[in-house]
Amino acid sequence: MKIDAVFEGGGVKGIGFVGAIQAFEQQGFRWNRVAGTSAGAIIAGLLAAGFTAEELRQLMKEFNYVALQKKQGIARIPFIGPWVNLWVCKGMYTGDYLYKWVEKQLRRKNVCTFGDLPAGSLKIIASDITDGRLLVIPDDLDKIGYDPSTFSVALAIRMSASLPFYLQPVILKNGNAPVYIVDGGILSKFPLWIFGENTELDYPTIGFRLSAGYEAEPYPISNFPDYVHAMLRTMMQAHDQRYVEKQHAARTVFIPTDGISTTKFDLTEEERDWLYESGNEAAHDFFTRLPALRKKRKTS
Repeated sequence: MKIDAVFEGGGVKGIGFVGAIQAFEQQGFRWNRVAGTSAGAIIAGLLAAGFTAEELRQLMKEFNYVALQKKQGIARIPFIGPWVNLWVCKGMYTGDYLYKWVEKQLRRKNVCTFGDLPAGSLKIIASDITDGRLLVIPDDLDKIGYDPSTFSVALAIRMSASLPFYLQPVILKNGNAPVYIVDGGILSKFPLWIFGENTELDYPTIGFRLSAGYEAEPYPISNFPDYVHAMLRTMMQAHDQRYVEKQHAARTVFIPTDGISTTKFDLTEEERDWLYESGNEAAHDFFTRLPALRKKRKTS
């Protein structure tokens, strides 16, 4: 059984997706088209390249989240270095480790550019803050002067995962003009809308989300950093929150993450295992809804 799938952004919590993917593959599901934002873009890209759930589990065990905070250049100055880097380079850390790691894994499956993948099989969400617009990659690459068939999949994923303040934006050139690309989550963290309705498949697009439900938890604000975090959180969730509420919740796998932060780069092995099991259990809970979802679709 083939399905279209969309994966939410969620930083280090993306390990939860792998547990859910394992459960879906054990139930006989295969991936038709996949899409994602940020951490979801990493998972979607690896799935599109042909990685299995078991391979993904091993990759996520090996991934060095702490290396995302590797300090280079002026960032190595004690105490103030990362903040100077944020001011000068628009991000505290380069993101080089993420890009090189993704590129290395994709090469194992002989995937370098979008031309190496079946047409339409992968869609990555990024944010063009120069022109103030959402980018669906590879579809929108021609808008900024690039050929989709020759564009690096690893670079697209790196663009989508440019977490504001933490990772530096990707700067592309549209002619002589710089184009700043940042995390897709600031415009669509959970792009469940992206594939529309595919009537050729038995099921509608299935969404995978790193939260316990569609209702957002209040965020306490007592100082300026809290205020900034709350603003970013609202910006990265409010639009998609409205879309997924109630009518689309039935086709979403909600994966509890037990308060683990998006930027907890020092995840312990126990926390990685817990996130994986949480995703696996959430998928099994979701399967109890699948027969009704399929029946509703066939009669609609």
